[in-house]
Amino acid sequence: MSKESKEIYEFGPFRLDVGEHILKRVDGEVKCALPEKAFQTLVVLARNHGRLLTKSELLDAVWADSFVEENNLDKAVHAIRHVLGESAKSDTYIETVRKHGYRFVIEVRRVDSQFDLNEAVTGLRTSGGNRVGILGAPTESAAVGAKLSKTAFEQYQQARVKYYQMTAPTTLEAREMIAELLRTNPDFALAHSLSAELTTLEVIVGLKWPETGFAEARESIARAYELGADSADFYSAAAYVDLIADWDFAAAEEKLSKALAINPLYSTANRMMAEVNMFQCRHDSASAYGTRAQVDELALMVNTNILAISRFFARDFQATIDACDKVLALYPGFIIAEWTKCWALEQVGRVNEAIAGYKKTLSRPYGEPALRWVGYAYALAGDRHRALDTASQLQAAGQVHNVSPTHLATIYAALGETDKAISQIERSFEMRDPWMLWIAADPRFDNLRENRRFDEIVKRVLEKATPASEEKVTEIIGNTNEPRPKPQITASGQHALVDLADWQTLIDRLDADEKAPAAIGHTVSPVTETMERGIRQRADSYIRWIPLAGLIIVLGIAAFLGAKLWLPTPKSAAGPVSQKRLTTEGGATRAAISPDGRYAAVAQNAALILFDLQSGDERVLVPASKDIRIMTITFSPNGADVYFGTRRVDQTLVSIYRMPLTGGEPIKVLDDIYGSLAFSPDGQKIAFVRRYPELNEYALLTADSDGSDPNKLATSRLPDRFDGSPAWSADGGKIVCSAIRLDGGFHFTIATIDALSGTVDYVPGQRWKSVGSMSWLADSRSIVVAAQHDDSINLQVWRVDSETGAASRITDDSFVYESISSSTDGRFIVAVKVRQTSHVWILGDQIVQLTAGFDNYDGFNGLAWSVDGNIFYHSRANGRDTIWRVKTDGSEAAEITRDAGGGFAISPDGRTLVFQDKQSADHLGLQIMNLADGSVRSLTRDMTASQPSFFPDGKRLVFSRYDTKLSLYEISVDGGQPKLLSDEFRTASTPSVSPSGRLVAFAINRVQNGNVQSGIGVADSVTKKMISSHIVKIALGSQYEKSTIQWSADESEVYYLQLDNSVSNIMKLKLADGTVTNVTNFTDGRIFNFAVEPGGNRMLISRGIVERDASLLQIDQPL
Repeated sequence: MSKESKEIYEFGPFRLDVGEHILKRVDGEVKCALPEKAFQTLVVLARNHGRLLTKSELLDAVWADSFVEENNLDKAVHAIRHVLGESAKSDTYIETVRKHGYRFVIEVRRVDSQFDLNEAVTGLRTSGGNRVGILGAPTESAAVGAKLSKTAFEQYQQARVKYYQMTAPTTLEAREMIAELLRTNPDFALAHSLSAELTTLEVIVGLKWPETGFAEARESIARAYELGADSADFYSAAAYVDLIADWDFAAAEEKLSKALAINPLYSTANRMMAEVNMFQCRHDSASAYGTRAQVDELALMVNTNILAISRFFARDFQATIDACDKVLALYPGFIIAEWTKCWALEQVGRVNEAIAGYKKTLSRPYGEPALRWVGYAYALAGDRHRALDTASQLQAAGQVHNVSPTHLATIYAALGETDKAISQIERSFEMRDPWMLWIAADPRFDNLRENRRFDEIVKRVLEKATPASEEKVTEIIGNTNEPRPKPQITASGQHALVDLADWQTLIDRLDADEKAPAAIGHTVSPVTETMERGIRQRADSYIRWIPLAGLIIVLGIAAFLGAKLWLPTPKSAAGPVSQKRLTTEGGATRAAISPDGRYAAVAQNAALILFDLQSGDERVLVPASKDIRIMTITFSPNGADVYFGTRRVDQTLVSIYRMPLTGGEPIKVLDDIYGSLAFSPDGQKIAFVRRYPELNEYALLTADSDGSDPNKLATSRLPDRFDGSPAWSADGGKIVCSAIRLDGGFHFTIATIDALSGTVDYVPGQRWKSVGSMSWLADSRSIVVAAQHDDSINLQVWRVDSETGAASRITDDSFVYESISSSTDGRFIVAVKVRQTSHVWILGDQIVQLTAGFDNYDGFNGLAWSVDGNIFYHSRANGRDTIWRVKTDGSEAAEITRDAGGGFAISPDGRTLVFQDKQSADHLGLQIMNLADGSVRSLTRDMTASQPSFFPDGKRLVFSRYDTKLSLYEISVDGGQPKLLSDEFRTASTPSVSPSGRLVAFAINRVQNGNVQSGIGVADSVTKKMISSHIVKIALGSQYEKSTIQWSADESEVYYLQLDNSVSNIMKLKLADGTVTNVTNFTDGRIFNFAVEPGGNRMLISRGIVERDASLLQIDQPL
């Protein structure tokens, strides 16, 4: 069979068979034929899925021997889209990258190793023989085949094929097929044995509890035996139950020996025998059986990884990594191999790579089970908060379905909490948890092996282990030092699943030396031998086990029933960057470094702490106060003093104080600044931003260093404004400051102000999503800045050329970098590193967690109920701000938009989605999507609009518009000119229309005595008049909590979020008398957003944690 004839891809509901020149639906329906060049174009796109292909690349690949115009390519793409049922605007399959080319964006899976179902079943028919890889039952197949209808036996064969495709949907299909088969053929023994295998897997995945699930599996095996089962299939299934349910190694080995006596090439039995041997530290025998299991092409993906697993169990971690790389070369995206590699990376100290690997798979289809292992990696990395957060997520999941306590035990073991770890293991033992079979030789439990309680548990798990007998291996499968046996056509019609040459080639590709590994007596390192010997001495035979075939199906089901992080790597601005935490307990809000890099000052939990970066000493400069918050920190140019700004918790006015590093009483310098403080290089002047609300003005002022003689140097008038983070160049000539502009659309930029004339210019070329604090370097040209670019989802540290605008990253990770400060030479940077974790939950009679994972910000920027039983939520699961849809049971999660921000709304009939997205130029306007067909059009134009809310009739909505202030506008769903609803307050945002449509509630703030007060306003939607306003502690202006407002069904109350001492809760305001009471009473954690179920008693919440710690970044090569 040629390579091309075996090149098959699946994406969405389609299968692309290159060799047969067919594009069809997976369900078998053949689609319309594509023109030849369109078909070739689709093949090139599928082969390069996820990668941008330029038009030149596509033309060269498809029209290599001729010169054609670009419109030929456009026609080919149009034909493909037509056949796939995609419009040019939907980008479900093909994304158009203007002026560049095309990207095939849907996930593509290569399925060469899985034969076409009909072809596979044809090869399994009893009349034509029995494929040794799938079925090992020549005696029973013939007997049962004579008693049952041909259709019934083919249904069983089809279920086996589905089983071996190893995806969650096909596994569930196998279960349904077997259930239907047993309903119509209750005396079919093979169907009962396969049912036992599937039930055992359901216990492992957590869909069934061990007590009930294993009882069902044993019952199925007993029934198959009563019906006269006597096949390799049956004995393998029975061995599987013995192994997983009863931890009976001897019984499992005996039954597998019978299976292999019937069919020596039955891959399932060979693979299971490899696992039994790995449990008992028989690594050579395990390798022999694992190699033998590879004869079956339908299960080749599963069985090739067994060699990598065996090397991991033997603690040959580098060999594990190498083997996984080879498996992934054959099967890109094989998620189990990716995890296996991560396990080995952890053990060789490459923990950050392991974490990146887990995160890469967490939000991929079927990748959710990585949550079981990533907590251990975080613990190894010293990230206690994230490790414990993972443990909390696993415990929460355990309230819904069976979650093995051993996964929690690995986390506690890595954290050094031995008693907690062993307590979880004891729980697991009492449950007869199948995952207990991991603990015997799992490297993650090595630090527990000297513990008596742990040792006793391991011995009890291995009570039914069997003596090693390599002679038995040789007797069953022959001397594997001789040339590897190849499948042969037998007299009874048995044959291998692949051509002999292809089979040998696939096996050889796994070995760098192009030779099969010696199965008995293979060489291991002295370290491996020593570890292996020690493990054997501790209990006759310890070994870590993984039921590989079961695990793949298990993990697929878990992700499928339960529920990419990719960021481009830009050009680095410097050499390698090392980081060191200055704080570890959270609560850091501001940080600064002295110009010479000697000292760092950090505001943590309302105290100001000074760190001596040379000696490692630290001391408190300003004690914490429950009534005061530190808002900014700056060192004087000579490094002798630290200046810090404070405000009272009930006010917004910030005052600046000076404190010598030697200590003493703080000296007040000035009042009323916005943002941070900057010094002239000689230390004689300071620069800062001040707000003038009555003038709609943000001004940059300079003053003497003692705060006297303040003068406006430059002004900005809303909607443009300085955003309060100035820095003064080393030559004294320029001041830079973050700024917001509406020129061409809403964006952040860096303003440059002449320090003498006050002339304002802007750094060219960059339009940022957000810009934070910044520092000049000694060359008076380069700036170090915390900023968010279009290709990232959070603030990173950048170096920017103030003259050309050229920008390059210094950091590139999933943290948010705030309050950065650089030493003058650029060698050291301090920053507050922030990590936010949030998940979507349903609060009602039962508490249900809908989402999981890390760095996804699930629900942070929007949550909504829909009348059709769906829930919509914002997420960054794919590395960008998007909207997802999911059922209330967590199933059928799907991304709906490719980009979205600024909130969204679902129409009352559930048919329409309105969301914020970038429109022409950089305008962030409202888009409207038809959820039935995915079509999208612009609702607003040439304005910055956000936070939509529908009226009950679904024909109108209200939204916030940013201009000289945040005001409320009303617009028809058909578009047109928006109408002003309210601009009475300085800020009117997050509007919420009442159930009757008569009222609109919204978040407000107003200035009184120089302080900004927040609250909730209510307006009449018909008269456009204000009805009432209430000053409450709504989370308006918070970086994390959204100022969402929701109505009660009777319109007497509104709900909102309130933040107190880093804990947020949902409150309700009684409009009649202004009474405020708690709806939730959390004592820790944060609620970032929420949505009340219309007419119901449930709430959606986005809840999680915010971790804030100060870090020191050291750059090997100065900036």
